[in-house]
Amino acid sequence: MSEEDYIDQIRLVFPDEGDIPYEVMELIEMGIVDYPYSERLWVLRGHLIVLCTNDSVSDITDALLSYEKALKINPLNVQTYEDIGYYYEELVGDKVEAGLWFAKADQMKYNYRN
Repeated sequence: MSEEDYIDQIRLVFPDEGDIPYEVMELIEMGIVDYPYSERLWVLRGHLIVLCTNDSVSDITDALLSYEKALKINPLNVQTYEDIGYYYEELVGDKVEAGLWFAKADQMKYNYRN
């Protein structure tokens, strides 16, 4: 399967509401094995972990690790900086750390416009 095929398959089996099925997490893990340098798959993995409320994810910090991996692949993705800010603000409750990540994203937006 191509990277796009994995993303399409995940969208097909992703529920409109409720828990994320194991099948979705298995697909994202298989995609990352096949495409370890896919920024999109790493970000998607982070999002899925954040959204997951069942025991198919053992540790919410895996979301942060996924976002960090995505940033190593593409350090210019402003959205990923914002995703990390959201992670710290909403999931960890660390407004100071969140603010640092949001500030990085804002600075990148400013630099891009100028």
